Amino acid sequence: MNDIYRAEQLKALQAVLIGSEAYFYRRVCRWYSNEFHTPLKDVEILPYEHILQHYYENKLEAMGRNQIIDIAIYDFLPKLRDNVEEEEERFAESLIEEQNESLRKKAEKERLAKEATETGEKSQSLNSKVSKEINAKPKPKGMNLDFGNSDDPEEP
Repeated sequence: MNDIYRAEQLKALQAVLIGSEAYFYRRVCRWYSNEFHTPLKDVEILPYEHILQHYYENKLEAMGRNQIIDIAIYDFLPKLRDNVEEEEERFAESLIEEQNESLRKKAEKERLAKEATETGEKSQSLNSKVSKEINAKPKPKGMNLDFGNSDDPEEP
């Protein structure tokens, strides 16, 4: 008797690991039986298409809308899949170009900021030199407005 159990266990292991069509049929029938509380012997006489319809609908209902759309596009609509892939590729390229442009602008801002800092330092240095030169030159003596004219009638 032990040999019969062992043989059936090996068959079950093989079925699950290989995943044959017969195994899938039994699996779907077991699911339907559990889901709808129907004896397995009654499920097995139902049209297989009916059972599969409920099985796949149940699996899809458990997914999010985006996952369902992805399955529809990638598995059943190859032209649309190609269009979606091209659109995704264009979008990715535009993101990369946007990022590169942003990096170029950032580098340009940094270059201009560095240049402005250097220009400011040069300007301060030049101002300092000019101020030193101006302060180093002797100042001209004040102008004398005395013309030495003592004949002025208004003078006392």
